[in-house]
Amino acid sequence: MLTFVFISIHEGDTSRQYVPELRKIAAETPMFPGSQKIDETVILKQSRASLFISYGAPVDFDEIESFYKRELPARGWDLPKGPSHRFINFDSHSRYYRRGDYFIAVEPNGDRYSVAFIWEQQ
Repeated sequence: MLTFVFISIHEGDTSRQYVPELRKIAAETPMFPGSQKIDETVILKQSRASLFISYGAPVDFDEIESFYKRELPARGWDLPKGPSHRFINFDSHSRYYRRGDYFIAVEPNGDRYSVAFIWEQQ
């Protein structure tokens, strides 16, 4: 039991060092015009660190998605590869923008949208 508690408390310790870089990437990433930041969450795992930021915007997600499809590649992020037609998809980040070991995902979230900034050891 003590081992489980220790592991759950310290699971993300090795990935904590990537949080400042994720915050820097988030600060350099433009928000969709007219968006308002609502919430921010950091999740740490042993070989993954994630910073989730939720925004409110009074537009359809299609407009937001188009904005990021234009802005992120202009800042050096590779476009998502899109879904593969394989039975098993071997690239779990195929829907994300990528730069090295860092990823950005832009997703609808009800009347909001979320931008996830992720570091994952490759």
